[in-house]
Amino acid sequence: MICNLQKAFSDIGMACHTAYFKEIDGTFCGGFSEQKELSANNFIEELSSIIRDKQIQIVLNCVIAKNNIRRILPQSRVLMSTNPTTQFVYCFHNYPGFEQRSLPIGYIIMRMLHSRKCQRDDISSLGRSFTNKLCPWLTRGFLRKKYKIITEHAENIVLLSESYKMDLANIVGIKEVPTGWISIGNALTFPTSINVNEGDKEKLVLIVSRLEEEQKRLSIALKIWEELCTKYDSPDWKLVIVGDGIDRPIYERMVTKRNIPNVTFEGRQKSLPYYLKASLFLMTSAYEGFPMVILESMQCGCVPIAFDTFSAIKDLIDDGETGFVIESGNKEKYIEKLHLLMQDETLRKKLAINGMKSVQRFSVENVTKQWYDLFKGLHTS
Repeated sequence: MICNLQKAFSDIGMACHTAYFKEIDGTFCGGFSEQKELSANNFIEELSSIIRDKQIQIVLNCVIAKNNIRRILPQSRVLMSTNPTTQFVYCFHNYPGFEQRSLPIGYIIMRMLHSRKCQRDDISSLGRSFTNKLCPWLTRGFLRKKYKIITEHAENIVLLSESYKMDLANIVGIKEVPTGWISIGNALTFPTSINVNEGDKEKLVLIVSRLEEEQKRLSIALKIWEELCTKYDSPDWKLVIVGDGIDRPIYERMVTKRNIPNVTFEGRQKSLPYYLKASLFLMTSAYEGFPMVILESMQCGCVPIAFDTFSAIKDLIDDGETGFVIESGNKEKYIEKLHLLMQDETLRKKLAINGMKSVQRFSVENVTKQWYDLFKGLHTS
């Protein structure tokens, strides 16, 4: 959410520092004035030292979406009390309640049989699927307790979409959204000066994704492509999949076994050259927070189609104007709109142009200003 804005903050005179938990975050962003790895057992003292020594005015806590929030947030209250002049902002990187989505139990078992070993993630997914399927009330109770920890310890919360405010309020059981909850979307990944040449576009449908079924559901995209190729004769169009992940072998086997035509797996690659060549972009995710791949595709004149499985999708795609948003689960409508765009070059170009204009709302300059206005308001409050 914030890492790619670091340079923009520095350009307006703000010093940016980062502190991270290696066992939680795994990787972190470069380019900060200073980087500090925190120890899990002594992070309050370490953070207090950084805040005091560097005279930090605002702390952005981006850990709250992780499994460790029960340990991190209550102790963060101590941090806030010992640094009363510092403002704390808590950032969501997904949509509230995404934990209710899970893989079908049969798919998890198939994945375990395919790999011939039981992965830790598979066991976790299996437990979550059983709980969501058999005891949905238990999942809702867990989520309410989890998110109440956040809302009780955080006065200032940044979500990725305006619609997520009410989603969070409904989970924790409050009727009015607090004034400290605001929405700021992600900034564009590619430079605004990127050159999109209409003549470079090919009859190419693109997916850029982590190849993992629980969230991304590429099996649905492959079935949509299979049915489209069966129903319509479009031998000159290709489906190209960029990315890698735990379920890639299953998807490749699915394509081979079902003889799905014109599908290629490119693996992990730099995505920009593919966006610039592709005409259409597919997303079939079960949930997302604020998917950068949609912004990236639109920025490159690649028209997106996506299911409405999360409310923020309508912040990104203006249905019928910059792409198509399809009712969740309606594969027939998805196929219909995909075929329409493949056949109607005039409509395809119109939506591509509209999309390139629309995503400028999320330029680094515009999003930086939203953050700066937030920081300025906190500093003067």
